Amino acid sequence: MIDTPGTSTPRSIATRFDHSHRHERAEQVYEVLVQNLSNPALLSKFTAALPLSRVLLLLLGERPTPIIASQTLILLGLVLNASPSFNRKFELVSGWSALKNIIPISWDPSVHVAAFDLLLGRVFVNGKSLPSASSAKIVCPYILPAILTSLAYGLERVAAGTQLPPITPTNGVMLQGTVFSHENYSVTSAMEVLVEELIDLHSSTSTFRQLFKSKQTTSILLNACQSFIARIYESPQSRGKVERLIEKITTLVAAIAADAPVDEDEKEQVSLVAL
Repeated sequence: MIDTPGTSTPRSIATRFDHSHRHERAEQVYEVLVQNLSNPALLSKFTAALPLSRVLLLLLGERPTPIIASQTLILLGLVLNASPSFNRKFELVSGWSALKNIIPISWDPSVHVAAFDLLLGRVFVNGKSLPSASSAKIVCPYILPAILTSLAYGLERVAAGTQLPPITPTNGVMLQGTVFSHENYSVTSAMEVLVEELIDLHSSTSTFRQLFKSKQTTSILLNACQSFIARIYESPQSRGKVERLIEKITTLVAAIAADAPVDEDEKEQVSLVAL
């Protein structure tokens, strides 16, 4: 077929289609999809048509952007609110274990909000928060390991960022680098906010405190905090950059140790963090 001036054939339209920014556009489509699925009727049709437990993992992928991660957590919250038994289906495909491995890589303020909304059952249906979502109660404890692992991953990044390699000025004398990049500040700030929220939940929510009766849960937190403090103390000049974070971690660990039963090894970890 020969294109005449002023006409567009399917082929010419495809040729002119802008393939740039495809990833960003896909994210926008996903956001619109999740927003529409806050309508219970549409969500019911969606879940009936697809094996959603596997679809969620496919949507998430191995290294999702923060937008993809946060929207997947929001969608997961909508599904669990509509059908609490979905937790079992998601567990059968190792969904919670996958979140524990994947979410830390994508952690940012939007993922933080989505993760804690899921933990506390804060769900927005048709753009409105459900009345039950206003009470401080743990609704989805299965996401807590992913939150704590995100803390561990973030603290590792903070510690690595404070230990910059030596720099050589013009006079040739080796000096320890003291520059704290914007990324370091961003990650440190994100971890401060995360620790603050954990402290607030621990002080205000009894069902949250009960989660730390699990040795596995407590160990994730204590191991992360002890490792971070040990690395920071290896380089005393680094401590000033993260002093506020250290104080918040110390407060959190002390609160959990005072409330939850800890064995001798954990007591030693607590004492090392509190130094």
